[in-house]
Amino acid sequence: TIDKKTENFVSSVFSDINDGKKKEISVLIIEDDKGFNKILGDFAQSKNFKVHQAYTGNQGFEMAKNIKPDAILLDINLPDVS
Repeated sequence: TIDKKTENFVSSVFSDINDGKKKEISVLIIEDDKGFNKILGDFAQSKNFKVHQAYTGNQGFEMAKNIKPDAILLDINLPDVS
């Protein structure tokens, strides 16, 4: 179940997209398997997402702080942060 704060945030993002306030949605992919990272990135680009890719947990966390993507696809078994 989704809490109210998360529901409101997601709703506001989609509202901004529908109102034309946000032109592109960015996604950060944090995945150490370079082949799978590429597959995810290619798929996201084909759906018109702006894609950022990291190959380590530490690199991904730094990118997340700086880029502030709309979404993150995160491998939960990254060797450098597990």
